[in-house]
Amino acid sequence: MELGQIVRVSRLDGPTYDDARELVDHALAAERAGLLGRGYVDLGGIHPDGDRWLESVVRQLAALGFDLDVDRDPATLPVTARIDAPALYFGWYANDLNGPFALPGFRFPPGAIALHIHSFSARTLRSPTEGWCGPLVARGATATVGNVFEPYLQLTHDRASSYVRWRRA
Repeated sequence: MELGQIVRVSRLDGPTYDDARELVDHALAAERAGLLGRGYVDLGGIHPDGDRWLESVVRQLAALGFDLDVDRDPATLPVTARIDAPALYFGWYANDLNGPFALPGFRFPPGAIALHIHSFSARTLRSPTEGWCGPLVARGATATVGNVFEPYLQLTHDRASSYVRWRRA
């Protein structure tokens, strides 16, 4: 498949109407106050290219002055991982939301950007537990991207940080 054959689409959606509406509210709040918090990058996926992309994200976020926590363990972040003020999250490779993000009461601050590389991360946006995109939105992420079908790593969101711009407070 040629890259020119891919149609990128976006929409405001989430597990509930309130979750989708909060995407706008949180974006406006972050515009007013700036993006506050830390960056978390979870490496250790199943293909070296993905880890190289995420290492690039680490360098870019560090250059922007974000306080970073980088996990290079092959497993996704454990449920016991300390995640405080998660303004940015980039990770991979699990089917469904897990780790500290799945704990009851976990919330991202307004403006947070969260991305988990997985072939079917956006297979549904209507579930607060299945995949990654819907659950991230349900927990307050203001922006995320995902895949609805198997793109293979080469057609996923390479260098994800280049798709978004951040404002530091």
